[in-house]
Amino acid sequence: MRLSIVIVIILAVVSILTDYYIWRYLRKNAKSKVLRIVHVVFAAVSFLTIVTVILIPHRSSGDALLVAKMWAFYTFMSIYVPKILFILTDLLAKTPKLLGHSKLRPVSIAGLMLAAAMWWGALINRNNVCVTQQEIVLKNLPKAFDGYRLVQISDLHLGTYGSDTTHIYKMVQAINSLRPDLVVFTGDFVYRRAEEMKPFCRTLARISAPDGVYAIFGNHDYGDYVNWDSPEKKAANRTYFHEYLRDMGWKLLADETAYLRRGNDSIALIG
Repeated sequence: MRLSIVIVIILAVVSILTDYYIWRYLRKNAKSKVLRIVHVVFAAVSFLTIVTVILIPHRSSGDALLVAKMWAFYTFMSIYVPKILFILTDLLAKTPKLLGHSKLRPVSIAGLMLAAAMWWGALINRNNVCVTQQEIVLKNLPKAFDGYRLVQISDLHLGTYGSDTTHIYKMVQAINSLRPDLVVFTGDFVYRRAEEMKPFCRTLARISAPDGVYAIFGNHDYGDYVNWDSPEKKAANRTYFHEYLRDMGWKLLADETAYLRRGNDSIALIG
């Protein structure tokens, strides 16, 4: 709780200073008082919401409440980071005034455009699936694996989507369109519990590759972000993981090695 209070104090100082600066900017540049009033009300609601969310105990909260906390914090950051970016560029635009020159208004306008672009990214572009292609040259790679296509995905944190499979379905389509020889998942299926996977198993099972889909656990997958009632329940959580992955046709490497073969050549996949 002490850490939560410290975070609240830091956010309070940052948000109050940020909103005061923008209020003064609106007072000087906007003719309508309504805009300033809306800004103050919106800022107050945003701050009170995030304070309430932070002070709710983390580990003892339910999954639905946890998702609400995460999205509230995401919303808060998506609002204030662009505001701070605008303020920094506006201050930069004012630096010539220290030497008796006029303000660089194009710089201030550029700050507004950057802030708008960040809001676009946070609200709209976050739903897009981005594919980064990278050619890897390995000196000792067996010739049979030359041109081998591997897709790596990670950190789905499925609980943050609730039961909405829309984004995951888009991701699966993008993966399959790449025609990979192998797909590897490198950790963090969920945020806290294995059961977060359940609504997404059928969708993820659609990922297809000749050499299969392999996975390892991330730190969130070990169940350490929950106050379990007993060691048995924590162990059961891991059992659920194995069941879900088996039903999906994925292969979990838990301190294990698998061998991928092409004719007489092979490479080791170590998890």
